[in-house]
Amino acid sequence: MSKSHITNFKWGDKFSFFVSLCLLLPGLVLLISLLILIGGHINQKSVCTEKVSAQVVSYKEEERKVKKSRSYYTVYYPMYEFEYGGTSYSCISEHEQKYEQFPVGEFVEMFIDPSSPSTFYVPEENGYNSKLLKLLISCIPLTLSGGISFAVSVRGRIRMNKSKSLVTQ
Repeated sequence: MSKSHITNFKWGDKFSFFVSLCLLLPGLVLLISLLILIGGHINQKSVCTEKVSAQVVSYKEEERKVKKSRSYYTVYYPMYEFEYGGTSYSCISEHEQKYEQFPVGEFVEMFIDPSSPSTFYVPEENGYNSKLLKLLISCIPLTLSGGISFAVSVRGRIRMNKSKSLVTQ
């Protein structure tokens, strides 16, 4: 094996190692972040055990700019009112909804945390779950491809080191 061939192999090996890390690290960060978000959502569901009827009283509107464009779009957050333990509460959803999903004045089923009634979730706000699931599914190929290419590049480094030691002996 000529010295130039080994040198080219080293450069290619370093390059493949770099590419595999560029795929693997963002995929792992995204995957861990999503798992933390999903864990928090699951925890919220386990804590919010008291069922109440809440009325949609209005919507908080928020304008967002479309990336790389001059146009804007509006997202809506339902504002709810409910009573629990003789006290009235109002809260705003953290999950954006279509304006038409809950007409103002409509009553929805809500689950609250009995020890902290401002902590709640509305099962009908299912858009949030599907967004998290889509993100999770989309980061899996990135993480897998990065992991596979990382394993291949590490295996190549090990083989190269073994062949170097055989050449020097």
